[in-house]
Formats: sequence, C-alpha cells, structure tokens
Amino acid sequence: MRLTTNNDRIAVTAQRSPVWITVLVSAALLLVFSLDRATAAAPVQHLYYAPIILAGFRFKRRGGAIAALASILLYHLANPHLLTFRYEEQDLVQVALFLTVGVVTAKLAHDRDRLRQLALTDDLTGLHNLRSFEAHLAAMVRAARETQAPLALLVLDVDRLKALNDLDVGEALFRAADAALYRAKASGRHRAWVHDGDGPDGPSDRSGDRSPGQRGQR
Repeated sequence: MRLTTNNDRIAVTAQRSPVWITVLVSAALLLVFSLDRATAAAPVQHLYYAPIILAGFRFKRRGGAIAALASILLYHLANPHLLTFRYEEQDLVQVALFLTVGVVTAKLAHDRDRLRQLALTDDLTGLHNLRSFEAHLAAMVRAARETQAPLALLVLDVDRLKALNDLDVGEALFRAADAALYRAKASGRHRAWVHDGDGPDGPSDRSGDRSPGQRGQR
C-alpha cells in the first residue's frame, strides 16, 4: 500500500467484500420480485429502490445501472401484462424511477469519494495531508499491536523549506523526496513519512507505505 501518490485512491480501512454485497443485492432483488409477483402492489414495487441504491453506492455507475436494469426485468416478469408492452402510466413512471435512482445514486457515490479524496490530499502536491496521515498512522499502530509486527517511523526534516516554497520548487521537492524514499526502500515491508516542518497550520505531513513490487498499489 503506497500512500504518497496522487494517482492512488484513498485507502479505506474497512471495506466490505464486493462478493457478499453482490449476494445481498441479488437476494434483495429476488425477495422484492417475489413480493411484487404475489401482491402487484405499488408500495411493494418501490422496494426495488433499496437494492438499486446499495449497488449504486458500492459499485458506482455500473452497479447502479445493472441493478436498475435487473429491477426493470424483474418488474416485467412479476407483472406479465407488461411483457406485451401494454404499459400504463404508472408502469412508465416506475421504470423511469428505477433508472433515475440508479443514476443519481451512482453520481452521489462518485461525489462522496471525490470529496473524501479532496479532504485527505494536498491540492498542490497530490500527496496525503495531515488528516490522512493521522488516520492511517492510528490504523497502522492498531494493526501492529494486533499482529505483534514491528512498526518504524521515519521523520525527515527539510531545511529552508519556506525559501524553497518562495522559489516555487516546494512541490517538486516533495515529489523528489517521495521518489527517493521509494528508491531507498530496504528489503521487506516498511513504511515512511515525510514531514516538512511547517507546523499545524499547513499541509505538513506526507505519509507512505512501501513494499517491494507494490509501487502504486494497496
């Protein structure tokens, strides 16, 4: 897991498996389908929104679209008169709502992830900021205690950083330090952080996690 690149997604400490999310969405769709076929009631048909929303949040645009299309198919199978394309107004509204819920949910999920990334990275360098550093450090300390694995902290103090920033080379300096830390990696797994010494008011901490053969990966 490398934390100091602007191309990586923000690491999430606890992510649910996509397999069981897929199973949950599928089971929910089948359950609503059974209720819809037994009742053909509009309130029951609105329950299709739940698995669509879950799929949209977890799998973004593709998940929301697939769940919406699956809901439309099941909606038709549960109401056989729709297979002849004899739609009533409420049927057209229901199909449109399935698609709308899927698209809107996927868009909200994308915006959520984008906001999280902006909150945890520095705009100028793209490196992780102090907030991200502290969150990941706490998680690493907990993991080290649970597994009894060693954990080392490397702190680098960059001299005359303000003068370098005034020359507009601070960004390049951070990127060079990040690259140097990667090139200097030792055998085995280790983690490294870069601290610019600016204090708590600025984006002062950069964090990294290195392991051989895993550059740019988590």
